[in-house]
Amino acid sequence: MLGRVNATMTVSTMGVMTLGGLAGGALGPLIGLRSALWACAFMAVLSIVLVLSIVLVWSSPLDQAARTATAHRLRNPV
Repeated sequence: MLGRVNATMTVSTMGVMTLGGLAGGALGPLIGLRSALWACAFMAVLSIVLVLSIVLVWSSPLDQAARTATAHRLRNPV
């Protein structure tokens, strides 16, 4: 199982790196190197913010309380 997870992560990471390289190579001549680097930095920060917001929503105490209440109702029907 661990090998499959590692293989999946490697393939997805290498695929995204390839797309990022192509996008950066295309942006460089179009908008300039400095602007292309700023655009890539902005996208990196944006992706981190999106991932952290999803993690924070999934781990919120209200969501955990709702899941606990639902599980309790399923185990103990009225």
